Amino acid sequence: MPSSFFSVNPYSSEPVYEQLKSQIKKGIYWGTLKPGDRLPTIKEMSVALSVNPNTIAKAFRELILEGYLIGEPGVGTFINEKNQQALDDTKRQYFRRLIQDCFKEGKVMGFNCIEMDSVWKDILADFDKEENNA
Repeated sequence: MPSSFFSVNPYSSEPVYEQLKSQIKKGIYWGTLKPGDRLPTIKEMSVALSVNPNTIAKAFRELILEGYLIGEPGVGTFINEKNQQALDDTKRQYFRRLIQDCFKEGKVMGFNCIEMDSVWKDILADFDKEENNA
C-alpha cells in the first residue's frame, strides 16, 4: 500500500493522527485495505505526508490497541486478520452512524419519522430489485 493512498489536511480541526486513523479504518471497511496488507513504514508515511513521525506512530499505536493493526517489530505494520468478528461489529456501528447522520439531515429538512421510514423502505425495495436483477 503506497503512502500516497493517505492524505492529511493540516488546517482541519481534526487532529492529524485522527485523520490518519479514520482513513485507515475506512480503507478496511471499504475493502481497500485487506487483512494482512502491510502499511507503509512510519518513516515512509512521515515523509510522504510531511507529518512528524510521532504523529504517525500515535495513529498506528492506537489502531493496534483497537485491534485494527498488528505491529511486528522489524517487519512492519499490518491490517489485523485475526479480528474479523470485531471488525464486522465495527463496520456495522460505522454503517449505523452513517444512517443516523442521514436521518438527522432528514429531520433538519423537516421530514418526520414516518416519512423517513417510507423513504428508507423505498430505497431498500429499489436496492433489492437491483440486486435480484444483477
